[in-house]
Amino acid sequence: MDQSIIVKLRYRHVNDLSKTIKLLPDFIALANKYKWYNYRFILPRYSTDAVKHLNEIISDQVSQIEIKDEQNKTLDQSISHFKNLESIVVETSFSDSEEFLFNKLKSLSNVDIHIKSWSWTWSVGQSKIEFNRIGELIQNRRVISLGFGFFTFIGENDNSFQPNSLTKISLDRITMSQWMLKSLLENSLNCQNLEIENIVLNEDKNQYDKVLEILNHSSQSMNLQRLRVVSNITTSHQIVVDFLSNIKTGTLILVSLKWNNETLSDNITNQLIHSLELFTTNNDRILELWKHKDNIKSIFAPNENTVKVKEFKNLRYLTLHDLSSSMRINDISVHKNLHTVDFYELDFGVLNQLLSIPHPNIQRYSILSPSQ
Repeated sequence: MDQSIIVKLRYRHVNDLSKTIKLLPDFIALANKYKWYNYRFILPRYSTDAVKHLNEIISDQVSQIEIKDEQNKTLDQSISHFKNLESIVVETSFSDSEEFLFNKLKSLSNVDIHIKSWSWTWSVGQSKIEFNRIGELIQNRRVISLGFGFFTFIGENDNSFQPNSLTKISLDRITMSQWMLKSLLENSLNCQNLEIENIVLNEDKNQYDKVLEILNHSSQSMNLQRLRVVSNITTSHQIVVDFLSNIKTGTLILVSLKWNNETLSDNITNQLIHSLELFTTNNDRILELWKHKDNIKSIFAPNENTVKVKEFKNLRYLTLHDLSSSMRINDISVHKNLHTVDFYELDFGVLNQLLSIPHPNIQRYSILSPSQ
């Protein structure tokens, strides 16, 4: 790279050292040489010998650390060691043995807190968490994200939940009562990113109707920018229509959502959603019934027909599985506002055809790797 360009660079990328550790010495040398000071590192929970060796050198640039159960006694020491620390990720099981950590987190006030709690004993029966303890913890306004997986929430409704500062909530294979889901969401007005995956409500174990109804109602007072819903449980036709028409979010991601009628008949009237990511067997039908197509700026739906996509005139971002004919190539050329098109598979002959067709705005074609 040209030396004159390097000198002008300003680096504010956050590096996850679990992935970039081999490049760390070279990067630090570059940063010192060209006076990049405004960069940060995420320190992995299981630090390698190489990271530990460089600990003192990089300590002022560490913005996030991960804390596991066995490290909770040194929480204060870890936080004070990194003077520019912005947040901590805490893995906890909410067990009685972690009472010291629990009380410390309730009062911690100088860094943001991300809570992760995953149980891997689900195959022999889910572990249990007292739900009201979660309510106690998130009264600390520095707790900004919660992630739970493979748990059963238990407890009585004592109306103890209060408004919190959560910006992200992830619930994966959680069994809980309706009042629990309502209490959590209705008090998380700042939540921007919500992921609900295969949760089961005690009162409605065989259908997903109540989950979608609660999401719909709660979203009206939330600040949702992204909602991801995954379910293998059937829901009713009318609930799906109401959900798709009224859910308040910028990006909606649906995975495996199923309803008990093969087809939807009513129009989907949502005017707030601008980005759709669809991984259902009914992608085409959802796109067909979407009334305000001009509001949609991005579609990610690997299994859909581009004939349906052609009706969305204002698309800027489009992700497709592949293209197999010149007719479908011409479908893409209809979208005059397109900026980026991603594919999972693309024949080089088709790519050559794409590149030979002039388009006023497309700046990038990408072929995604399977992991993406």
